[in-house]
Amino acid sequence: MPPSMIPFQGSVTPLQTPSFFAQKGIIAINVGGTIFHTSASSLRHADQGSILASLLNTPSIPLKSENPPFFDRDPDLFAALLSILRTSRKTASTDDLLSVNDLIGEAEYYGVTGALKTAMAVPSLDGLDMTEKSVLLPNGRDLPSALSADRTDGSVIVSHGSKISIYDWGLRKNGTLLTQFNCIDTLAKISPSIAIAGAVDFPGLHIYNLDRKTHRETIQWEIESQEIRLHEPTVQAAEFSPSNNAIFASFESGRKNAHTILLIDGESFRPVTELGRQIGFGGLESSPATKLEWIDSHNLLMSSNVNSGPFGYKSDLKLWDVKSQKIVWEYRESNPGPAGHQVKLDPFSDCFADVTVSEQFGSIFKLGVRGGGLFMADLRQLNNSSPWVALGESSNPELGGAQNKVLGYGKQVFVTRGGDLEAWCEVGLREKGKIFRKNIVGNKEGGERITRLAAGGNRLFVARKGLQGVEVWDSSRSKAASVRLV
Repeated sequence: MPPSMIPFQGSVTPLQTPSFFAQKGIIAINVGGTIFHTSASSLRHADQGSILASLLNTPSIPLKSENPPFFDRDPDLFAALLSILRTSRKTASTDDLLSVNDLIGEAEYYGVTGALKTAMAVPSLDGLDMTEKSVLLPNGRDLPSALSADRTDGSVIVSHGSKISIYDWGLRKNGTLLTQFNCIDTLAKISPSIAIAGAVDFPGLHIYNLDRKTHRETIQWEIESQEIRLHEPTVQAAEFSPSNNAIFASFESGRKNAHTILLIDGESFRPVTELGRQIGFGGLESSPATKLEWIDSHNLLMSSNVNSGPFGYKSDLKLWDVKSQKIVWEYRESNPGPAGHQVKLDPFSDCFADVTVSEQFGSIFKLGVRGGGLFMADLRQLNNSSPWVALGESSNPELGGAQNKVLGYGKQVFVTRGGDLEAWCEVGLREKGKIFRKNIVGNKEGGERITRLAAGGNRLFVARKGLQGVEVWDSSRSKAASVRLV
């Protein structure tokens, strides 16, 4: 018999590997009967304090290959998460074979949410490359009346009728909260678990716990005087300053002869001070703020309002130094003639339909109510007699519209034109240096008018007149958007 055919007659020693695993930093994990081997460096990408992170600093857990830690979970989902810990990205096969909701659920169990968020993150929102990726459909038949997105992770809450639907960073619906309102006009998510809401026909600013789906408390505008009586003040607008943990709410008395901006502590939810209180005849001479935006880079609050009537349009914009409680800059405009009548006017003084702040560009942007022009004013040069600079066409009556919206977010300024959406971006040209260019995105033939815009994370959320769904737009490296440069 050839030597190679002689039966082996010695004893076989079972494979012992714990010392090898410990020395080389290799860890064995049993998930649903499937053995996985991974390195300690990969597990360090798991969330701090998670189940997987605990395997690195718990000496009592055996690391022997024949008796590894056991998790009675789906091995396919774990394999996808382990791949993400190793490479910080999702593979195409993961998208095709596994449910995103299931993957997020497993990530929450193992404590891999941070790594999964990074892997699932889309590129920064880019006006040159945007596509509609999905549509959120809140339950019921009520239409969206307000949107608020988390700027950090792109989660969003949607008010529809008396309800608020809650979507997490993966756009999974986390439930619906029932409120006291008939319809919510003002909505702001101020933390992962807290939202504020108000309405022009319901008194008070209301605080809601999004985790428990419950009403927490109501903040009222009250005056310590028996001589002055407020009639169920309602909320016209609200804003939150994360850097100061402060809430700002624009209140108006039900009799419309008094209004103020109330500064509220974001932790105790107790009123701290007021900005621009107007009562009695003084309240009739000015209008309550219908839009508030916090300018963190300058530590200022911007308040604005637009009014229309038989004698035309009037608009007012104020910048408040909250510390001194004083106005540091105010700008007023008016258009003569009936509100529905076109008159020839200076496009630079065209009353604005909407106004926004872009901290990226350090500027205020206003949108003309009649000519439809978009104008920019540098925050550093507001003392000039004419701070506005026209972007593109300064006047085009076909683009005018009191219901158009403008929103500054990231490296672009979004403008709605009926059912169309424009993204104004700063581009570099050799002969002119940096200028703003208009890009037509979200151009739907016969699309309904855009009524609400919100941005958070790397996403843009769009609601349209008469449509229940909320569109989700983002940028993509792999799929070009339908963009038309103008």
